[in-house]
Amino acid sequence: MASLVLALGVRALLPWALRHVGVRQAEEALDARVELADVDLSILAGEISLVGLRIAAAEAPDETRFAAERVVLGLDRVALFRGGLGLGRLALERPELLVDRSEDGAFSFGVEGFAFEEPAAEEPVAADAEAGE
Repeated sequence: MASLVLALGVRALLPWALRHVGVRQAEEALDARVELADVDLSILAGEISLVGLRIAAAEAPDETRFAAERVVLGLDRVALFRGGLGLGRLALERPELLVDRSEDGAFSFGVEGFAFEEPAAEEPVAADAEAGE
């Protein structure tokens, strides 16, 4: 009986902890403003839903860089049984993403932790270099 009460207590507190601790850690990691309306857990389905997710740059908190009505993270059950954490599925409902492109061609979301550069073009290999000259 005590195990059931403990499990129900953890189940009740986990969304609150994920919402508050997770938002704080995301803000620190991204140097951004993160808002999250709610967290839904579906233990049987192995899913975590982030409801009302919004990310803005710390220096421009009124400018949304990423938002989604719902982000569903489907956990990899095999990884869970092995003691790890893996993502098996990611679904976005009504996502919005603001992307900037700098003069050097790099893409940026205006959030410190998210910037991508185009892969460098591979140089062609000379035919005589392949022949062993």
